[in-house]
Amino acid sequence: MRLVISASAPLPSDVASQFQARFGLPVHVFYGASECGGICYDREGTAAERGTVGEPVDGVTVRLEAPFGESEEGLVTVESPSVALGYLPKGDPRLGGGRFVTSDLAVFEGSALRLRGRVDGLINVKGKKVNPTEIESVLQRMPGVAEVVAFGVPSADKASDTVRAVIACPEGGLGYDDVMAWCRAHLPEHKVPRSVVLVSAIPRTARGKVSRAELLALVGGRRGDPRA
Repeated sequence: MRLVISASAPLPSDVASQFQARFGLPVHVFYGASECGGICYDREGTAAERGTVGEPVDGVTVRLEAPFGESEEGLVTVESPSVALGYLPKGDPRLGGGRFVTSDLAVFEGSALRLRGRVDGLINVKGKKVNPTEIESVLQRMPGVAEVVAFGVPSADKASDTVRAVIACPEGGLGYDDVMAWCRAHLPEHKVPRSVVLVSAIPRTARGKVSRAELLALVGGRRGDPRA
């Protein structure tokens, strides 16, 4: 092998580190979209270990548009000659004229881009926007957690969401009280999950992305432990 590139799904930093230690090759991260082609590329092969997706590729301008007022975090907006003309059969103002507004939230760290989830994945907790990636990051550091996915479950009146965390861990390795104690020590109260479901593994697609359909089917009939 001369060149190893990771694309389509996030590459965990520990996987990138282990790969380089074993094979002596860095893993270069590529970030793009069907609507515009390449957006960022990790030229040095060190971005994954830092949690970023590299810098904008040549000829591409990346800006961040804050969707909810002033914030360093914003929607990834791409300007380049490679942007598609539009969608068919219906157009969309987010795409066209050499400009594409993605649904990805990100921040710049120097000249590199760090993805922070998707705007359509934000959870509305009594009017406050909660980014599930923050909850996932906190829980991922908890001993015994192999993997975690957080999302919002609409309330009966759909006026607000309940934060649910689905955690992959060894059977009997964690309990609801353990998870709640960890979250309350590391998260603001409105970001603490009110529903926790423990599973053996998080379902994924053949391309390595979390299978939302399978995940919802897996936990659809399980309310989790609702104590809070």
